[in-house]
Amino acid sequence: TQAPGPDIAILKQFVSSQEAPLNIEYRCPACRNCSPCRNAQETEKISLREEAEDMEIAASVKLDFKNRRFICKLPLRGKEEDFLSTNKFSAEKVLERQCKTYAKDDATRQLIVKAMTKLFDRNHVALLES
Repeated sequence: TQAPGPDIAILKQFVSSQEAPLNIEYRCPACRNCSPCRNAQETEKISLREEAEDMEIAASVKLDFKNRRFICKLPLRGKEEDFLSTNKFSAEKVLERQCKTYAKDDATRQLIVKAMTKLFDRNHVALLES
């Protein structure tokens, strides 16, 4: 005998509920008093935390017109030590793989050295003491 299969009616109801749009009475601060947004049939759900995170990210990007560049600061929820972990092991493996792959390809090696020199010259990377 075969094990009984799932009830087709339950499966159809589940699929229907997954495909149905959300109807949440939420509006972002800019749209709370906006007539077209108030009259929208459906609004996608967004949490207050997500809204706060989006605002924090937007506030972390500045345009420096004088020097013609963007300045970005990584917004964190607390101390870096509490939320970020090291990627030293992964970075070392990638470096080893690239060194092995391009050791005999002089043209590619020169491009890599040029790119790394540029990163060091612009203080985007620095050597760490072990």
